[in-house]
Amino acid sequence: MKPIAMKLSLCMIVKNEERFLAGCLESVRDVVDELVVVDTGSTDATRTIAERFGARVFSFEWIGDFSAARNHALQQAQGEWILYLDADERLVESSRKEVRKLLDDRMAGGFVLWVESAQKLRDGAVQRRMGYPRLFRNHPQIRFEGKVHEQIGPSIERLRMPVKPSSVVIEHLGYAQTVEIVQEKAERNLALLRAQLAEDPRNGYVRFQVGNSLDVLGRYDEARAELEEALTHQFTKTIRASVHALLAGIALRQDRWDDGVTHARESLKHDEHQALARWFLGVGLKGSGHYADALGVFEEILSVQQRGVHSANDVMIEEWKVFFHMANCYDALGDAARAGALFIRVLERNRDSSEPLEGFIRTVGKRSDLQNVLAEFDRLGVLFPQHPDLHANHAMLLRAAGHPDRAYQNLRKAQELPNAKPEYHELELSWAADDENWESLPDIIHRAEGLHRESFPFYRLALDLAVRRKEYAFASRILDAMLTRVLDQIPHEARTKYIALNEKISTLSGCRG
Repeated sequence: MKPIAMKLSLCMIVKNEERFLAGCLESVRDVVDELVVVDTGSTDATRTIAERFGARVFSFEWIGDFSAARNHALQQAQGEWILYLDADERLVESSRKEVRKLLDDRMAGGFVLWVESAQKLRDGAVQRRMGYPRLFRNHPQIRFEGKVHEQIGPSIERLRMPVKPSSVVIEHLGYAQTVEIVQEKAERNLALLRAQLAEDPRNGYVRFQVGNSLDVLGRYDEARAELEEALTHQFTKTIRASVHALLAGIALRQDRWDDGVTHARESLKHDEHQALARWFLGVGLKGSGHYADALGVFEEILSVQQRGVHSANDVMIEEWKVFFHMANCYDALGDAARAGALFIRVLERNRDSSEPLEGFIRTVGKRSDLQNVLAEFDRLGVLFPQHPDLHANHAMLLRAAGHPDRAYQNLRKAQELPNAKPEYHELELSWAADDENWESLPDIIHRAEGLHRESFPFYRLALDLAVRRKEYAFASRILDAMLTRVLDQIPHEARTKYIALNEKISTLSGCRG
């Protein structure tokens, strides 16, 4: 017998969402049977956009309570099932068919859907993956609870209806905004949470969310106090794991490595599949000098994520971040070859940070596999053609390997790039002296001056080489340039000496002439 087709209502609350709303409604076209949109006071084109998509639009006066607004939307829904989204969310294309299949389940009270978002925080961006019951039966006793960070799950659980897993994914765009906007939302949420906590001071979940908002705002000592208080309350394992994970993250930001490790381990006791807690454990072990143990944890993170095992409340750790910490661990353990190879893997995935490139360069002098290092430098030269330090270090390695022509070529490439250091010209002067290539000195000085890369140490070295060769006329020219172009760099007590030396060399140059 063919199952009766269940009707699905999309329920939303909105306010001034003209930027996002059309994209959200487009993502559920032909998936839902009804659009219910509750507007809490828009002054832009939000209502017009919703009506254009055929939505039934209702007004609701905002009273500082997200659950009240959402429950008003539920009361208008006519379908047997409810899907709820925010305007800055989209149902991903690959999940559209699965949503309809889930409606045929006669036993489930709801389904956990995965909300994925790139979230910008004070200490960098993270990819979050959170599981929520976003698809559930339309039942008069299934309602949202909480003024903010509202939950539908508790009411489903009280009816003893199972909430089942799914692989449906919702993309959340709202956190992919500036840190300032994210923090404005956190300030708004914090005010609402404080109001709710004043009404219900024994509500551990609200206190947990207060700590969460304070953490986002960078108020770590306050967050820590709230979260430690939250731990005195009864929670599900998932929430308790999240509280310990937040405390671990705060401890690590404050360089309290051992506390971070302790909380991370507690978190994993309650939710062993968490990538975030495992990440904090690895970083904490690394910070406290337990490099071998940290490596084992980082390997576990890669393994768990490759198997696709996820917690319901988690952060996806990007591979390059794991590789970066592993590289630093291997470097600390004296395995420069593995460290260097991992730094390369980081750079292939993320070119925005200078730290992995600096880490790779740092390992070069500790390695004996010269040919491998040269090959790695060749690969990096393609990835970072405008990085002067890379080309300069490549040049030094080529010279050590017996390739002087390529060494000079790479060094000059480094000299010509923006942000090149004056030391690169000093290095070329030293090479010319070592090679007794005295004829090249005027050209080196001319190129340095043309690029405005001359310096007091540069001229001092050039002067020394000229005097050693008894090229007094050339030495006099260098001294004149030094006293004209970099006078402010010469230590005050040395200026008199160089002025007197200039007079003496001018005399010698004249006599020789």
